[in-house]
Amino acid sequence: MPHLEGKRGDVVRAVYLLLAAVTTATIAGLVWFTAVDMLTNVPRTAALGFRTWTNSSGPHVGGLSAAAQRAGLLDRDQIVAIGGKRLGPGATEFDIGEHLAQAKGPSVSITVRQKQGAERTLKLPRADRVWERPDPSSGLPLWLYVLTDLAISQMVLPFLILASLLLYRRRRKDPEAMLFAFAFLLICLQPGLFWWVPSLPVSDELLSQSFITGWIASFVAIAAFPDGRFASRWGRGVLAGAVLLWLASFALWDGRARGIPETVFTAFNGALALLGVAAGVAVVRRYRRTPAGPERQQIKWAVGGFCVTAAALVVIIVRQAYAPWGVGPVDYVARLTLFTMAALGLPVGLLISLLRYRLYDADAAISRSVAYGVLTVALLAIFAGSEKVIEVLGEQYFGETMGALAGGLGAALAAVLIVPLHHRFSHWAEKRFQKNLIDLRRGLPLLVGDLRETATLGDVAEAVAKRVERGVHAARCALVVEGSVAASRHVAAGELEDWLRDWTPATDEGLDCVRTDPLFPMRVPLEADGCGRVGWLLLGPRPDGSFYGKDEREALEEIADPIARAIAIVRQREGRQSAFETRIGMLEAAVARLLKLDSAAQLAT
Repeated sequence: MPHLEGKRGDVVRAVYLLLAAVTTATIAGLVWFTAVDMLTNVPRTAALGFRTWTNSSGPHVGGLSAAAQRAGLLDRDQIVAIGGKRLGPGATEFDIGEHLAQAKGPSVSITVRQKQGAERTLKLPRADRVWERPDPSSGLPLWLYVLTDLAISQMVLPFLILASLLLYRRRRKDPEAMLFAFAFLLICLQPGLFWWVPSLPVSDELLSQSFITGWIASFVAIAAFPDGRFASRWGRGVLAGAVLLWLASFALWDGRARGIPETVFTAFNGALALLGVAAGVAVVRRYRRTPAGPERQQIKWAVGGFCVTAAALVVIIVRQAYAPWGVGPVDYVARLTLFTMAALGLPVGLLISLLRYRLYDADAAISRSVAYGVLTVALLAIFAGSEKVIEVLGEQYFGETMGALAGGLGAALAAVLIVPLHHRFSHWAEKRFQKNLIDLRRGLPLLVGDLRETATLGDVAEAVAKRVERGVHAARCALVVEGSVAASRHVAAGELEDWLRDWTPATDEGLDCVRTDPLFPMRVPLEADGCGRVGWLLLGPRPDGSFYGKDEREALEEIADPIARAIAIVRQREGRQSAFETRIGMLEAAVARLLKLDSAAQLAT
């Protein structure tokens, strides 16, 4: 993809700013009116045992409580009147909320139009202390449901906008970053977005086209990641497929109204999913062929984000196909978590990658994400399985349902297993995704333990520097013993000598971290009990310029002791060996003098 320079770049940036302004204003209005709806209309309708949604046919009900169902209210009923007052054309949740606020008394009369077209008038009792009552759609207390919806669900689209604006601000001349910036904005423009202003003449077909275009653009950008080149046949195949699918999406414009069979839309969605899979294959193949360095770390972040999104989508699809979501709090939290992961996994990975922010934290981030993801799935499975088993056993042996007791015992079992499962999954994830760091923590002490008995100080220092540099991804490394350089890697001798001349070693215990030092921001004191401080391990920043994370700092603190002991033992051994060689030399010299004197005496006689 060509770089965005000159007039071409100016045009692209102008179009982007226009689209960003429209999208930001739209999402800001959506979030504002959703918050108003959740804080005012939702408690008013929840007091009567239902929730309202607005679509093209008007406001309808769902999430019914048992009391509302007993009164005769059915799912998808359309509200046409409240307290005898007819709703006007184009009524929304806000009109319903205002009518409910005006209706006084312990019960409210509402008129609904059912699916068959018949109208019925129902009398619904109004509950008190509504914020403490469980929400029918989630099983959570209403106040907690509203809080989680506003804090998590409603923040996904604003996050995509912020990610897009950040890419524009930092990488506006990079075509790869700008394609993602456009894609994030277009994905935000989804069907049903303007429910809060139904009079606005924006069709769902137009919003659907924007949504599809955003995903196609993101797949093209993934296939060309990270430098905008379609370097493989997979990448070029994604580009060709994207063009064909984008053109086909226009042929499906308003297709349902024109009678296009539903199987055509299903096939199109399947082709779109296959395009995403092909883009993922392209970037994974690019990752496997890229040598170690910042570019490989960039791709690793993108692959990690793609895997998080793909895994969440697979779980969602499988669950919906084989075990539809329930209404309880466990299902609600699991569904909310999975949908949030699916929506934000890829954008977060791409954002970090394109901004080159702490690229070398990818291993730790992926390791923790996998560990917590597997732990969450395992605990949910344990809870659901144990609850079901307890219910079955209760019915079989006690002849009655266990009810809340089964859920409590299942939750207790899951709580007991949290700690051992967390340790097991964390260790597995570290071994799988942080191999270099684990090798440094566990392998280096064993290595220096072997070398200290036979190798020279220079050999030990060189082995330590090489292993540490690989383990924490240091750009440069040096090992200083008693003021002398024992080993150095990727740093000029003169530059190192100048730095050592101006450096004053810290006297405090622990790591000496000076993040502003461009040459050696990390200084690890090599000291151990009984040996004292024998030297320093000096490390440069990581190749992307970032400082070391918590895992790396902990590993460096762990290996300082065995390195210090190995150096102390090597120096003592070399000192004894030097003294021994000196004595041998003196004895050989003395023997030579005696032999010389003996020879002289024999000649004299």
